[in-house]
Amino acid sequence: MSESQDDEGSSADRKEQLRTRLEETDRKLLELLQRRAGLSLSLGEGRGENDPLDGAGSASELWSSVPGPLPEEHFRTIYREVLSSARSLRRPRRVAFSDTHEGGYGGFAHTAGRDLLGASPAYRPAESPEKAFQAVTSGEADLGIVPAENILEGPCMRLPELFLEYDLGIKAEVYCRPGYCLLTEERSLSSVHSLFAHPHSLARCWTTLKKRLPGIRIVPVENHVAAVDWAKGEERAAALVPHAPPHDPELLFPLPLLDTGFEDECGGRARFFVIGARGPAGPDADKSTLLFTTGNRTEDLSRVLHCFAGLDVNIAIPVSCALRDDPELRAYLLDVAADLSNPRFAGAPARAAGRCRSFKMLGSYKSGTK
Repeated sequence: MSESQDDEGSSADRKEQLRTRLEETDRKLLELLQRRAGLSLSLGEGRGENDPLDGAGSASELWSSVPGPLPEEHFRTIYREVLSSARSLRRPRRVAFSDTHEGGYGGFAHTAGRDLLGASPAYRPAESPEKAFQAVTSGEADLGIVPAENILEGPCMRLPELFLEYDLGIKAEVYCRPGYCLLTEERSLSSVHSLFAHPHSLARCWTTLKKRLPGIRIVPVENHVAAVDWAKGEERAAALVPHAPPHDPELLFPLPLLDTGFEDECGGRARFFVIGARGPAGPDADKSTLLFTTGNRTEDLSRVLHCFAGLDVNIAIPVSCALRDDPELRAYLLDVAADLSNPRFAGAPARAAGRCRSFKMLGSYKSGTK
């Protein structure tokens, strides 16, 4: 036998040994996951069934304690699903989600929810943000995902009034980068002759579609699922659906991804709130959102904001609106870059409450990654 044949044989043996070790490791990994699931069921975990970040705060610390080639981002994704599964085993979680316009499965609110809560909860679309509030209030859902700020439409102007009407709080915030992609069995754009899409998707991608797919037949449909179904059933057809990196739309829809970047405007991120029963601050809270109402005069708002001047932290008003029932009053959401549930900050909210017509602490939570 020649030396090259010896080398090839040694290489093949080495690969077979590695495959065997991988299979053994997979079995051990499954055994550990099953053991963890059993411990979770026996002991319970986290701060409460409605805490969306139950256990997630330890991910970075856990990852840094065991060196290896696995990137932290990959580990956090895996660990999120482990926690998501554990929560669902203890008690299946129901999540109502709504976007500003495209609130169905595969939309940005749905993606944002999966990014934070994992794939295990039972997600159900709500027709509007108010329907999501109603579902959580009635007990039909444990949590809700509602839009706070959209890079195209701006802030959700109804949020202050919804938080005034429904006694719910903010459990977490999550950001996603809105984009659009094409799903199809075809191998190239030139092979695509028909395109199915939700009307709002078409509106956000119209200029790019005309440049990249000139002369294509465009068919509006009622939602993203219908777009994919129609594209699957017709030759040389594609579906235009939301794409929020790093999430893979092929995990939600049974069609291959052909291309991305069909949105007319790119850059920036959409912000969503996770809403639920009001409770204590979440783990590692470093941000708070308040709701208050004042008169319409500039000095009314100034007197409230002055209460936070001594905290030396960033504040922002993402949305405000005049109340429809009382146009003389204005409602504000105020973001404060601090955990205002901490006793050392207690003076500022207390002073502000005394200068408002109404005042509510919506929640303290860990700020989302932009």
